[in-house]
Amino acid sequence: MRNAKNIRRAVVIGVLLALAVYPLGLSAKEKFEQKFDKIEDLARDGKIMISNISGSIEVRTWAEAKVKIEANKVSEAKTLDKAKENADKVQIVVEKTGGILRIETKYPEHKDGGESLSVSVYYKIWVPEKASLKAKSVSGGLTVEGLGGALESNVVSGNVTLSKIMGDVDSTVTSGTVNVSDVTGSVNLRTISGGVTAERIKGSVEAETTSGAIRMRDIVGAKSIRAKVLSGNITYDGDLAKDGKYTLEALSGRLEMIIPANSGFELEAETFSGGIQSDFDITVSGRVSGKELHGVVNGGGASIRLKSFSGSISLKKK
Repeated sequence: MRNAKNIRRAVVIGVLLALAVYPLGLSAKEKFEQKFDKIEDLARDGKIMISNISGSIEVRTWAEAKVKIEANKVSEAKTLDKAKENADKVQIVVEKTGGILRIETKYPEHKDGGESLSVSVYYKIWVPEKASLKAKSVSGGLTVEGLGGALESNVVSGNVTLSKIMGDVDSTVTSGTVNVSDVTGSVNLRTISGGVTAERIKGSVEAETTSGAIRMRDIVGAKSIRAKVLSGNITYDGDLAKDGKYTLEALSGRLEMIIPANSGFELEAETFSGGIQSDFDITVSGRVSGKELHGVVNGGGASIRLKSFSGSISLKKK
């Protein structure tokens, strides 16, 4: 009996080991990498348009009136030959028309029942210092630093990091975070699933997300701030322009404003489930309620509207 049990135990262990190893054999893939390099002349204030399907995009600036493109195709397949074949099917197309340079990753047309390609392209691009950029990515992050012109981006899945931008910024992400810092112009940031961070912005800010926190820090000279979230907290840390308008709205989340102690503003604050706290002395007008507050601080000036259905509201001095 003991031998029979030992045999059964050995058989079970052998089966489990086989099941553990066999899928690995099925999923094992060969990897092939292919480099791409190209330099194109472009005016210092030219425009670059880049579109990618899978893989990250990194953009930096340099002092040249040229665009330098370095790309790495990474292809995976069951065999090395197949990986090479698939890599050749994915083309990097660079076209220049006037002051616009287009860079596009092109995949072969995928017919019903046809083979899908596991090929990603990773870009590193250097552009003139005053150039503007329009970037699109389906799956892959975007990083841009030092751009002198305007920036527009649309990413379906991936994180976006933008820094030291001299022009306006307009960035949309479906799934991923948006981090923007050191922008001279205005910023418009939208994501469905992910947080938004805007730091050291000298223009107006508009930020919106369905799920995630919105953080705005060191905002200077913004005449318009609008932040909206369905589920998440919103924090604003910056100054107030006398004629500025500042609106923070959350369906479920905490709202916090950290502003200079000498700020003058007119306040409208409302929360259904949560308290209202203020470090400022407020001259209240209208009905007094723990859930709703209307008033004036330091003689008025900027317009502040804070509204949260479920979450606290706080005004803090700095």
